[in-house]
Amino acid sequence: MELQDMSEGFGDDTENNSVCQPSSACDPTRKRKGKKRKSLDHNDPVVKLLDTFCTNTDKRLGDIAKRIGYEYDVSNARKEVYAEVGKIAGLTMQQKLAISKQIVKNTEYLDLFFSLPDEEKFEFVQMML
Repeated sequence: MELQDMSEGFGDDTENNSVCQPSSACDPTRKRKGKKRKSLDHNDPVVKLLDTFCTNTDKRLGDIAKRIGYEYDVSNARKEVYAEVGKIAGLTMQQKLAISKQIVKNTEYLDLFFSLPDEEKFEFVQMML
């Protein structure tokens, strides 16, 4: 049986329907229509709500960052208290420890102590004894 005999029942258009040849559905010149995005309506209540939410969240995160920064600074200052008190001449070790403990417990004392010049820290410590 020859190849011509086998193709007799398929019709004349079988030559054009090859699996290796692109059909009209795969034509590269055919343009595809894309989906259009909807434009953002700034008057939409959901958009306004999200904008307000984001603004409030930004403010709160800023406040939290400031608080964390302050706590970090206070923590570092607490670590330096004993070294600064140790520079004051004429104090016993017990006095240095007692003064350091008082200063560390009270952040107002801590802020004041580190804002004073070295010569005035002595007077501040004497007042606390």
